[in-house]
Amino acid sequence: VLIEPRVDAPRMDVVADIGEVEQLADVLVGAGIAARKVTVLGTASSESIALTALTLARLMAQQAKVVVVDLVASSVTMTAASADPVAPGLAELMQGEASFAHIITRDRL
Repeated sequence: VLIEPRVDAPRMDVVADIGEVEQLADVLVGAGIAARKVTVLGTASSESIALTALTLARLMAQQAKVVVVDLVASSVTMTAASADPVAPGLAELMQGEASFAHIITRDRL
């Protein structure tokens, strides 16, 4: 039996409507210093949260300087987005195994 999703049911395969994320990015960039630090938290899977944060950061980066700090130990989304997917992270920095310069990577896109 094929079950068709209801039109009004939220889609679980979409992180967020891109229009909403674009609007949020514009509001945050427009807020200037008032939105200097933004934290993205959620109750969905960590990859959904990471993808939403990355999308928001990429949109904001078109108009402002943006830094994303990922606290997930092994985020597939952030690893795929990184120009250096094997770069050390915050854990290695705190253990003295890497310098701050070593843990900073650029977005491939």
